[in-house]
Amino acid sequence: AFPRADLGAAVLEFAHANIASKTGFDCSGFVGYVMMQSGVWSSHPGSCDGVASKCTKVSMSSAQPGDIVFFKGTYRTSHTYSHVGIYLGNGQMIHASSSNGISIDKITSGYWAKHYSSIARPSTLM
Repeated sequence: AFPRADLGAAVLEFAHANIASKTGFDCSGFVGYVMMQSGVWSSHPGSCDGVASKCTKVSMSSAQPGDIVFFKGTYRTSHTYSHVGIYLGNGQMIHASSSNGISIDKITSGYWAKHYSSIARPSTLM
């Protein structure tokens, strides 16, 4: 399995290098890209639900940087999940959105807490 510390470092490095980016990714595209660049996945899973199919749920208390955060109800969709991001630790995620590009947000309060559904670990890291 890919070392957790290396994944966390790769995600943080990518985050800092791309935080100002406002183009090129939707949420699942960003997560897929980071996981592929980090060597966790060999192919892009597509939608938020596709990302979920490559993960195993964990509790928030056992969440680690590099885990994936899922949200429901951020927009009307027939899919189970409407948004996805990568957990950075300390109640924060990095994610891509159409309005803010790639950004870091808290998931423990406000809008994201209201829509929080679950957190999961890429199954290849279990």
